[in-house]
Amino acid sequence: MLRFLPFLSELDLRHNPLTLGFYAILSQSVDLTRSETSGETIDPSPFLMQHQDKESDEMFQRSMTEDTAVARRCYDILIGEQCPQMAHLDGLVFDIKHKLRHDLIWERMTKLGLLFEAKYTGNSDPTLDS
Repeated sequence: MLRFLPFLSELDLRHNPLTLGFYAILSQSVDLTRSETSGETIDPSPFLMQHQDKESDEMFQRSMTEDTAVARRCYDILIGEQCPQMAHLDGLVFDIKHKLRHDLIWERMTKLGLLFEAKYTGNSDPTLDS
């Protein structure tokens, strides 16, 4: 589905079955405002989640199991490949180069056969290369 949305620049899929365990639970309070006409307390953005800060996310990632870290990195790489204009993913600034760094998670993904080195022969469609 994402391949049909290459122009997508912001996406937030936190706290659903696909991303369960990838992010810390948000515990920030949301500012509520009062309606001037009725005096009722209303949430100005009931369906928007707060952005996360990089430092808190990095600390949370260090506490993840290796399997969860691999799943999150796969998710990040998939989104980055299908949506090259992605700027914000799940409340964080998205940097595909950072997601493609060769670290322990990358090594684990390679050992599991989740990554491979693409061989291009000049075709515009890499699936045609043998």
